[in-house]
Amino acid sequence: RNNYNKQKEAAENRALKLTRSNQEKDKLFSIISHDLNAPMATVKQYLDLLQTVELDIEERRTIEKSLAHSLHDANTLLNNLLLWAKNQMHLNYVQLETINIKALLSKTVRLYRVQADHKKINIKICADEDLQVKADQNMLDVVFRNLLNNAIKFSHLGGEIEFRAFSENNQCIISLKDHGIGIKEDKQDRIFTLNISSSYGTANEKGTGLGLILSKDFMVQLGGDLWFNSKPWEGTTFYVSLPTA
Repeated sequence: RNNYNKQKEAAENRALKLTRSNQEKDKLFSIISHDLNAPMATVKQYLDLLQTVELDIEERRTIEKSLAHSLHDANTLLNNLLLWAKNQMHLNYVQLETINIKALLSKTVRLYRVQADHKKINIKICADEDLQVKADQNMLDVVFRNLLNNAIKFSHLGGEIEFRAFSENNQCIISLKDHGIGIKEDKQDRIFTLNISSSYGTANEKGTGLGLILSKDFMVQLGGDLWFNSKPWEGTTFYVSLPTA
């Protein structure tokens, strides 16, 4: 009887977890479908407008600039979604190699230079030239891109973002600090879960938080960790730890 009760309780717990997981995934895909549909609809509206109304150069430039940012957000979301789906099907294979941290951070900053310049944000990198880790470069690249994208998104106009990297007890610690709007306290314990909601950056950029979930999963697979400290309206610092090479 005791064994039966234990097995019944375990089965009920598994069923409950599965139900919650499915509900969270349904919610996530509902958010994603909305966030992907919005920029596509905006592009269609603009193309329809061009066929019916004569726009001057300045009007076109303003609309196209807004469309570019909207499509960038949609592209980031779509890439994260594809990687997350691949990760859920266990199709991501870890290929460890020696990676120079400063070189990878510099590459990430170059990719987001246009976004940062648009908001007049200064990005600094403080890391030893010879600091190296053992990791999968594609996974680590995704982590840094998501963290920097979020830092820019939630930073104020004219703000500053700083990457720091150092070695401690055979671990490489990389931090990314911004002075933006921070994370609300009631959201902090859910930041790495599917129980998320859409959030907006300081320039109305869209985000679902899927990139952070994916980044956390990747860091666990790499034998490292990802965590953060945040104060609302004062800024956020994310930390990544990895074994040094």
